[in-house]
Amino acid sequence: MDRIKHKFFLFNDELRESEQFNQEIINHGTTIYELLKVKDCTPVFLEKYLQRVNNSLRLIGRQGWISNETIVAKMSLIIHANCVTDEDHLKVLISFDNDFFAPPQDFITLFFTTVPLPSKLEYNTGVRTVSLNATRYLPNAKIYQPSLRKLTEQMIESQDIYEVILLNEQGYITEGSRSNIFFIDKDNNLITPHLDDVLPGITRSNVIELAKRNDVNFLERKIHYRELPRFDAAFVTGTSRKILPLQSIDDHRFNPQNRLLRNLIDWYENMIQDYVKSHKKNFQDICQC
Repeated sequence: MDRIKHKFFLFNDELRESEQFNQEIINHGTTIYELLKVKDCTPVFLEKYLQRVNNSLRLIGRQGWISNETIVAKMSLIIHANCVTDEDHLKVLISFDNDFFAPPQDFITLFFTTVPLPSKLEYNTGVRTVSLNATRYLPNAKIYQPSLRKLTEQMIESQDIYEVILLNEQGYITEGSRSNIFFIDKDNNLITPHLDDVLPGITRSNVIELAKRNDVNFLERKIHYRELPRFDAAFVTGTSRKILPLQSIDDHRFNPQNRLLRNLIDWYENMIQDYVKSHKKNFQDICQC
């Protein structure tokens, strides 16, 4: 569940007190969403997130509903209003035919939110996960699906695990309920499920870019559940968790200290720092608060 942070959220063009935010609006209408890391007032990997918003809008038939420039202006407004100068996480929700309101509304809302950040120990030892036979509707679009989210959140809480790994009807691994997934086999090949079957995650694309930049042999293909014993290491990726090693999927155990995996973690941290260093000048004005 989203827990709003700081004093203000933005509803369309209006700054509102956070106490007025009603979580229930997320469970109505067709809602696409993004979660961005903000560091030194700078939305990290902004261009890729905007591209994905446009792709999600296209997939649900709402292409052109809002411009990139308008979204960036709203981001700047909410960052400045809450004087967010350290690292934080900004959620963008765009909802259509939302019948929480009467009559139903189309709207965009932005707010800073709490996220379940992994601990240093979890980055060292990896996290436990379990599998679930379930698929997301329109996997290439980041659409909020309340029933699947509720089920996986209940599993995470009741089984004391970090993530749920989704399998399709044929037993192929697709993605995590809140993440993309990668494997490293015993020949040091980096493998991830095919893009056709998963959300095109921003961290996912950055990991692939890092692999190619560092001459890592990368493969994108279908991965069946029965192949799990072939892999030495596995990890999930996402905006808040970045690159997080897996300790296990069900009873299948992995090596969280795999050398390629640890290199990817280091390379990704450097990638974030380099992005902020080269882009924060574009947001310098909103840091004056």
